[in-house]
Amino acid sequence: MIDIPVKEKLELIKKGIVEGNPHLDLLIADYFDSFFEGFLAFRIDYLTLPQDNSFKEIIVKGIDEISSLKEDYIQFVRTIVKSKNYCTVDLFVDFFERLLQFYSDNDINLYTGRDLHSYSVDNYRFFNQDLFISLVATLVEFQRFDVLSGLLSSRFIIVSSRTFGNVESVNYIRFREYNYTLNEFVNETYPKKHFSVTADFINKYASIVPFDNLVKADILLYYLSVLYPGDSFLDRFWYPELAVYNHQSQILPKLISKRYFDSCRCLFNVQDVEEFKKRLLDLNDAINQAGIIQGVPNVKIGLLYDSVASVE
Repeated sequence: MIDIPVKEKLELIKKGIVEGNPHLDLLIADYFDSFFEGFLAFRIDYLTLPQDNSFKEIIVKGIDEISSLKEDYIQFVRTIVKSKNYCTVDLFVDFFERLLQFYSDNDINLYTGRDLHSYSVDNYRFFNQDLFISLVATLVEFQRFDVLSGLLSSRFIIVSSRTFGNVESVNYIRFREYNYTLNEFVNETYPKKHFSVTADFINKYASIVPFDNLVKADILLYYLSVLYPGDSFLDRFWYPELAVYNHQSQILPKLISKRYFDSCRCLFNVQDVEEFKKRLLDLNDAINQAGIIQGVPNVKIGLLYDSVASVE
């Protein structure tokens, strides 16, 4: 079992918030340093993987081990989320940019491939997807739409340490990559093929954020990616893999409240209800052209087109 000593750091941060520690920013920086100092320990050497399909057992074990680190990070987010001083866009952009830089520095290619070298990092791909959806669900739960909007509109700059002058700018969709180990190789062991084993595993590890909230966050990310698609062919849309488990027609049901609408309209870059409705109509047309995805409600229903901001 891989153990990264971050829980002690989290307790210091919680205590620092309660006591008004003026050096809380240093405690947070120390927590992040501990996170990344141990993150490489989760890497699986593809040269040690069996050449047959039994390699999947090692990847699944790796997913199980790294999921505890996701839980620690979400506990950290839930600790600072109410703080205007520390729960900021820059805090999360810096973290996820550092995460992507870690992958680049260690030759970990997040784009999906069909060989053992690629399968060996499926534990990291799972971690990215689970972590990002969990963060989005948490920010929605605490109505920190200002932070979420800034994060989703940000660009993450990755500098290659191996190629002179090679700088890459990507958006949040990079944290969502297809997981062959789970969706293909683990899937074939089931009597009846599952729509998404990745979704099954995210459900399995949903110990802090309710799984229903994760499902809605995943669909919201899809809506927003269609509204504001990435500029890369490989990172264009956020595919809502958890939608297969969706049983709700409304993704942001509190949009019926005028006060709630005012707090989250920054997500859609609109100033008023009429502009929001026009944005939804454009989005509805774009989704219809792209094809309906199983479990994703019509965006006009999901985002309360007929009743948005109708309650003062």
